Amino acid sequence: MAIATGGGEEEATIQRILRITDVEQESLEILAPIGGYSSVPLVSLEEAVKPLVPILPDVQSNAYAAKLKCSKPADNLTQDESASIMLYTMTWEPPTECLYMILNDILRTKDRQQKLAPWYLYLRLFLNALFRLPLLPTIAYRGVRLDLSNRYIKGETIVWWGFSSCTTSMGVLQSDLFLGKSGTRTMFTLQCKSARDIRKHSFFPTDDEVLLMAATQFKIVSSLDQGDLHMIQLEETTPKFSLLQPVPIVGSLPMNSNPSVFGSDWVFQQDGAKPHSHYLTQQWCRDNFPSFIGKDRWPPNSPDLSPLDYSIWDELVNTINWNKVQSKTTLIQQLKSSFKNIRESVVFESCASFTNRLYHLCQNDGNYLR
Repeated sequence: MAIATGGGEEEATIQRILRITDVEQESLEILAPIGGYSSVPLVSLEEAVKPLVPILPDVQSNAYAAKLKCSKPADNLTQDESASIMLYTMTWEPPTECLYMILNDILRTKDRQQKLAPWYLYLRLFLNALFRLPLLPTIAYRGVRLDLSNRYIKGETIVWWGFSSCTTSMGVLQSDLFLGKSGTRTMFTLQCKSARDIRKHSFFPTDDEVLLMAATQFKIVSSLDQGDLHMIQLEETTPKFSLLQPVPIVGSLPMNSNPSVFGSDWVFQQDGAKPHSHYLTQQWCRDNFPSFIGKDRWPPNSPDLSPLDYSIWDELVNTINWNKVQSKTTLIQQLKSSFKNIRESVVFESCASFTNRLYHLCQNDGNYLR
């Protein structure tokens, strides 16, 4: 039985190298969207890994260790959710039989659907945890000691089908343990919109590692060859249709009527604005949480907390045929016709963003958030 151990700073560095430099495994082929797990129940980590035992004989013992280590989970995740992320980051002997390696290998294959079936319960829990973490727009980096420049052509759109570990520090990639400063190398600079900060849930926590969701789509912005160093810039883009099946998020908001959840003053605004009531937000809360907030105590908030996140409005603006907007009447017509063109993935991300925003404001008693 192989159980992962902390292994100190050296072991942590080795595991980061393996995760951040596996970009060479991405075939860049166009595959079917990832799905099949959204309708399975949300279960404990112990139950979620049982179907994986024939594939990963040591997964149960490592899941047990992960859950013990996550006795006080951060980010308002449950112990099982936090442990599902930690299990993903763990490594045991042999490394080729670790969960994250096997899972990503399957996600990158054409015939993944049948192979993915035993993973449904784990993916349901793992994705529930990741989607509850805040989106992290950031610049991140990946790299490998190979020349991959001929596979990444400027202007093309590509998909990384596996979950992608990245670093937010260019200096990390330039260290001798990663890419170094000599020899054949490819460095990716990623403009990310939906990275997840998993540091508080990782078996090897660092200050600079973030995780990109499986099936993240990028546009190749530029490619620069500097001798043995090949630099490729990628920009995360939103696919027209979701390539990673969303899951119904469970446990995002506490469903009770305890006023202390919101802090003594019930102040929700995040921009320092004077508290005021917003009718649409009140109505949305009334429709969706009838037992959550009494109608006589609707929380004050700022316009930034409108349930229609900015991403929805941006999407709507981009789908309108502005050449046909000549008057108020034609604008209304275009708005009505454009709503049906809003992408499912954008709506899902907007809902997740709104949920996370509310949670963090509650945690901060409505004070200003950066």
